[in-house]
Amino acid sequence: HNTLTGTLPKDLASFSSLLMLILSHNKFQGPLPEKLPPLLEILDVGNNSFSGPIPSHFRNLPSLQELHLSHNNFNGNLPEQLPTFLEIFDVKNNSISGEVPISFLNNSETIYLIDLSFNRIYGSIEPLKRYDKRENLDLVRIDCESFGGFGADFHNLNRTEKIVKKENITNGTMDFLKCSRKPISNVCDEIGT
Repeated sequence: HNTLTGTLPKDLASFSSLLMLILSHNKFQGPLPEKLPPLLEILDVGNNSFSGPIPSHFRNLPSLQELHLSHNNFNGNLPEQLPTFLEIFDVKNNSISGEVPISFLNNSETIYLIDLSFNRIYGSIEPLKRYDKRENLDLVRIDCESFGGFGADFHNLNRTEKIVKKENITNGTMDFLKCSRKPISNVCDEIGT
């Protein structure tokens, strides 16, 4: 919670022993560097003004456990794959678009929280559905209307928090109110928040 500004240095990877980089709640902007410290375990750049696509090199960081990119201006598509030992992937409130890649979670062995909400992601929930029943996956947060409406596949997700946006009320499909807000619960979503 500072007012640091500017862009991140391109030679950030030269800090080879850096394990955590927490720069959240500042005023940084521009793209993330193409290379990051190789031993990085936690990257938190949430609540800034970073932009550009999510760098594909994240999957080459073998120690990365938490990736917090929320509340920025990232755009483009989701990465094809997440790092193997990633536990948290939070990209809520950006401008990410496109479909969830079929290989998105293929190598993810330890992930327990995925937040894709409030972006422009659409299409099939199949890549997420395959992992919904895994013991370590606690919460997946997505927007109901982004993934083909409110079909049976969507409602059958066990550990998925479904966000319902207020404008969906006018579509005449009131059954969407059964969307679960908390994992493994049957609480109606708060409309208009």
